[in-house]
Formats: sequence, structure tokens, C-alpha cells
Amino acid sequence: VRTAKNLMSLKTLFNAPGIERKEIRKFLEALKADADALKEELEEDLRIRRGFVWKLYFGFHAVQSME
Repeated sequence: VRTAKNLMSLKTLFNAPGIERKEIRKFLEALKADADALKEELEEDLRIRRGFVWKLYFGFHAVQSME
């Protein structure tokens, strides 16, 4: 994905010059895999600390919202 500027939004990512759809797909799949692993860790922590697990939601967080 090469630069943070390309992550300003999903629209910016998909319209970034010189980046093929395959590369974008691979990047988004890697993000999903990381999010799934984190979700499992959080659910296990909730199970241990709180004795129950509530629903966790994940989504794309654009760079511009962190500036």
C-alpha cells in the first residue's frame, strides 16, 4: 500500500495510482487476519477477567481520522 496517504479512505486506497487490486486485496486480507487474531485474544481476556464475552466489532479506520 506503500504510503499512509493511500489509507486516507478506502476510496483513496482503491484509486491510488500504481497499486494493483491484487496488492490492495492482499493488504486488506492481512488486516483482517490481524483483526481476527486480536479479536480472539480480546475474547479470551474477557472470558478470563469478566466471565463473559460481549460482541466485538472491527472496521476500517482511515489515517485521516488519526491526524
